[in-house]
Amino acid sequence: MPSIVAFKVAKNSTSSSLASAINNSVGTLTVATGDGANFPATADGDFWVSIDSEILLCTSRTGDVLTVTRAQQSTSGAAHDAGAAVELRITAEAISEMQDEIKHGVLEGWALDDALNPSLGTLPANAFVYQVDIWVEEVFNFGNVDDSMTVGYDGVTDAYVTTGLDLHTAVIREQVNEAHARAGATLGTVDSTARAVEIYVTGTGAAPGTGKVYVALHYIVATSEPA
Repeated sequence: MPSIVAFKVAKNSTSSSLASAINNSVGTLTVATGDGANFPATADGDFWVSIDSEILLCTSRTGDVLTVTRAQQSTSGAAHDAGAAVELRITAEAISEMQDEIKHGVLEGWALDDALNPSLGTLPANAFVYQVDIWVEEVFNFGNVDDSMTVGYDGVTDAYVTTGLDLHTAVIREQVNEAHARAGATLGTVDSTARAVEIYVTGTGAAPGTGKVYVALHYIVATSEPA
């Protein structure tokens, strides 16, 4: 399956103070009694905190005790006095991660029936499709010996995945990668038009085939073309 970026957790008005002093390398710290609950729970994910000019990554919290990785984002580990402010922060790196993901995107969905053409969503204008991953969770039934699929949009149904991907004999749980560009195809070129992307499943058997095929179409939104 495609990887998903896990953004650091944010929470409004989250701050406390050190219950006791720490040196420049210790991996745990304790905040003021009862204030740990102000910070995200371990299950919510990692989050950034700052103490003075040092940025720390908190990877776990048990009560008022935070487990941290020191000296993050080009800051230096330093000793901090009891009472120093411990504050959850949205940092420059967190903003950069979000900006990168805005430029990158994934349209994804399942094909479950060869009588349907499921939508993957809208590909924005000026998008560059650089990879399509296909995950065969369950082959289509044996009644349709010619079940196959493409990925594209109205008028160019094989724009991103070529014809001939056989859903009848595909190996279960085998990932198919259509990352290579094809001459004349939309895959591998910047498309100035927004597209309604669909999975196109065809079958010539006696009855509609049923199966489970997951498709993830990866794209980048191009910057404006230089004058």
